[in-house]
Amino acid sequence: MRGVLLAGALLYYSLLGGSAVFVLRGRRRALRFLAWAQLPQLIVLQTAHFKYQLLSGIYLLLKLGAWTGLEVGVMSNFTLRWGAVSGDAMVGVNLAALAVLWYLGSPAARRRFEAMQFPARPLDQLGESRATGE
Repeated sequence: MRGVLLAGALLYYSLLGGSAVFVLRGRRRALRFLAWAQLPQLIVLQTAHFKYQLLSGIYLLLKLGAWTGLEVGVMSNFTLRWGAVSGDAMVGVNLAALAVLWYLGSPAARRRFEAMQFPARPLDQLGESRATGE
């Protein structure tokens, strides 16, 4: 079972790294891969017999349960436990991942990404008068 979890974590972090490379190279599938990478980070769940938490990078958790409030941090963490789990029952939503998903679905993200794919020509960057020597 540990091998399956390790393979899943390896696949997930490979997806994160691959999507970052796709963004830098201006590939079309980059936004889709980034959105897929955010999905496992949205929900944090803990009961008396189960705990699931996946955080990668900046997070802002809204926790509801015995302790209700916001938790802010920067870290990379994956926890999956079953059996006797210490702590109170809790459900959390990663607001940072939700904000990233919202931005990736917005027209502004698509416009910015298209601008990366099709950069301005040198003539556009220099301006007409400078390019013609006037």
